[in-house]
Amino acid sequence: PAYHSKFTDEDYDAPFGIAILPIKTDAEGEDIIDEALTYFRANIYFQNFEIKSNADRTLIFLTVLIQKCLNLLHPAGEDEKEARKIMSAFCKDPIPSMTSSRFFMKYVTSTSTGKADDLAKYFKELRKALVERLLGILFNPEWGTMDHKFWIQFYKRKFLKFDWK
Repeated sequence: PAYHSKFTDEDYDAPFGIAILPIKTDAEGEDIIDEALTYFRANIYFQNFEIKSNADRTLIFLTVLIQKCLNLLHPAGEDEKEARKIMSAFCKDPIPSMTSSRFFMKYVTSTSTGKADDLAKYFKELRKALVERLLGILFNPEWGTMDHKFWIQFYKRKFLKFDWK
């Protein structure tokens, strides 16, 4: 079975059925981004994913986001400066629309627009934090290029057949 988030529904706000979880700002503890990075290489192989909590929807969003980042980073190879330039441009792109994205159409539990702006802002914060941590993993000078190769190999793979659109 796929790896699920350890965060529970009782602890966090979940507009549209997607958990708004805290993003850590220091090295203490684990957050949803850490979970997504830890579980990515196992979860990417799954064609089905049973949702057990609202945090799982956030985990799915992050897994699709990681795959998109790897897809964008693949042409840069091991050039860290080019990779950072690509990711900087990606972070300026808009978040996919709730009405046009297959992810949102499948996993969003409400069509109310009341908290749509809050959710879009949260997703932008998630994307920025995830990109920084992913680049830190891919271009860690202590690890050399070995870990980079193990991550980039997943650039063509689709999680649950989703594209970032």
